[in-house]
Amino acid sequence: MDRDVSRTHHYKAFISYSHRDEAWAAWLHRSLEAYRVPRRLVGSPGRFGPVPARLSPVFRDRDELPSAADLSDTVKAALADSETLIVICSPAAAGSEWVAEEIRHFRALGRGERILCMIVDGDPHATAPELACFPPALREDEDGAAHEPLAADARKWADGKSLAKLKLVAGVLGIRLDELRRRELQRKRKLRSIGALAAIAVVALALTAVRSRMAEQQALQQQQRDREHAEQMLSQFIEASEELKQVADLQTRRKFSEVAAGFLDNLDADDLSIESRRNLGRILLEQGEIAWSEGHQQQSLRLFTESRRMLGPIRALQPDNPSIIFDLGQVEYWIGRIHYDLGRLDEALDYFTAYHEASRSLMEIDPDNADWIMETAYALGNLASVETERVQLDAQQVLAYRQAALVLAERAAGLDAGYGSELPRFYAHLADAWLGVCNVGEALSARLNNARYAGHYRNLNPANNTLKRRYAFALAGLARVQRRAGQIDLALDNLGLAMELLGEIFEEDPTNLLFRWNLLNKSARAAHLRALGGDLAEASAEFQTLETLAVELLAEDVEVTLEHLAEYADYSIKHAHTALMLGENTRAGPLLGRATDTMRSILAEHPEHRDARELLLRALFYRWALDPGTLTAAVTAELDRHGRALESAPGCEAMDLSARLAVMRGSREQARAEASALRAKGYHDPEFRGFCRQYDVCAR
Repeated sequence: MDRDVSRTHHYKAFISYSHRDEAWAAWLHRSLEAYRVPRRLVGSPGRFGPVPARLSPVFRDRDELPSAADLSDTVKAALADSETLIVICSPAAAGSEWVAEEIRHFRALGRGERILCMIVDGDPHATAPELACFPPALREDEDGAAHEPLAADARKWADGKSLAKLKLVAGVLGIRLDELRRRELQRKRKLRSIGALAAIAVVALALTAVRSRMAEQQALQQQQRDREHAEQMLSQFIEASEELKQVADLQTRRKFSEVAAGFLDNLDADDLSIESRRNLGRILLEQGEIAWSEGHQQQSLRLFTESRRMLGPIRALQPDNPSIIFDLGQVEYWIGRIHYDLGRLDEALDYFTAYHEASRSLMEIDPDNADWIMETAYALGNLASVETERVQLDAQQVLAYRQAALVLAERAAGLDAGYGSELPRFYAHLADAWLGVCNVGEALSARLNNARYAGHYRNLNPANNTLKRRYAFALAGLARVQRRAGQIDLALDNLGLAMELLGEIFEEDPTNLLFRWNLLNKSARAAHLRALGGDLAEASAEFQTLETLAVELLAEDVEVTLEHLAEYADYSIKHAHTALMLGENTRAGPLLGRATDTMRSILAEHPEHRDARELLLRALFYRWALDPGTLTAAVTAELDRHGRALESAPGCEAMDLSARLAVMRGSREQARAEASALRAKGYHDPEFRGFCRQYDVCAR
């Protein structure tokens, strides 16, 4: 029990840490002192008295003891004058006698119940000094009995910084975490309803003052002060932007970005320091990411290009500066990503190659830096994505890229456990590469690992929407391979859970078009699987509902990407095939017509777009099945032109389509050979089995 609970202490908290964890201590110090308690909680009864409005000051020895004559006496005095002790836990802290003494001394003051912990590294269950995160003094109570400490875990794959901070705030205030989180959620909703953060108004006023001074004052001394103000604002924008990424939706972030844009328009970059020019480049990068997330491709490309123009000369001046190399690499990635989304594969390859070179440069500077290793893994994945879309793709090269990327990702996770949550996506991409060489068994194994890892990290932090989305995608990807293996029931179960998770995310951010496209794609796959499993009536009803969603999406998405157009065509084909199985030919015809028209328009501008080619061939097959008279000379030439690309593609999808084209041409023996090869590779897709039965091309 706290023996001096009624006493007023100077410090709200004392941060105890090993100096190897100084970066974490500095972050926590800033975060706690900057935190504003939700207004409705201020003054309410807490476990330790009325809840205050702020958590300051916070004691951290680097800031508080530079001139102390007797460090030990000063530390003891600070401990005695602190309401709470927060221990930053890591193997370094577990091995620090200084941290242990601070814990023992604070507990001796009678405030053992006010010791809080935040894990930043190590294993909470380990006792070996090189692995443990808890100092031994935390594992015993005031009477020396064994004690299991509770802790917030700030690592990416656990609570993350935001939730860990809230847990500590709740502990310092003496209130329940769920109460604090509920008030935080109310504050977030209020920010949405008014369309901006209160901080934006404060910043906007400050910016107005800065702009006014820059316009009115011409004296050199005043210009220097204005420049200093501008550089301070740039730094504040960066800090605020990083914070908003954790707590705000796209709409709020965009409004903040618009305030920043108004300020940036009045800046002359040539008058800024190198660090401020770098901050300006980073702000432009952030604005580009927001524009991209809202579907504004051309606007985002302009912003990314401007960011690249700002950062490129800095890289020339500081060629070995890791921060500059990293920032410029991110810009190269995003420009490449937009070209990739637009089907400009050659341009995408140029920028993705530049991103890969930047990542490799970072690894050469610091070979054991987990961040740089992971960036290189991402870059290899981008190169694989471009190769995958080629007409004459090299499937073995794609597989090699994906395998090398996974090796690097596993190495990064070994150096920094926080990157463990990234491993699922690398297994997912590896699974797709295995399907690219039609190895269903290896693809299923990789997808099972993908779902296992993604589920593990999601369960560690169920409130984290990023981990929730990744788990949903992992389940949907597993369902896709399970379908190829003929496991319909398992595939439907996993797709159902994936859609449930995506629906939860969509409810929190309904303005995000990407989530709605994802829901359409997964819902169409589930409905089609139900149809293939024999539940045609339910599947048909689902497709009728999805038709409304698809039309709305096309109308609302101002710049529909090629990926989304392909998803729209894929949905239309699945809908049409379900209608054909029901004998509703009049409904199937228009759906197939719009799918072929959409894919032809894409291929006219992007002849190397592999997904568009394969979707077009599938749509043409079902149009032929509906009406053999559609196989005109022009369509036959189209089949021959696009069908030749399948000959060099060893993937399951390509072999499936080759069998269908063979039937259309009247070559049943070739179709039987393709079907036999697919069965030998473990390909038992129910749609393909139906094709086999209908045209008698599979061995009984």
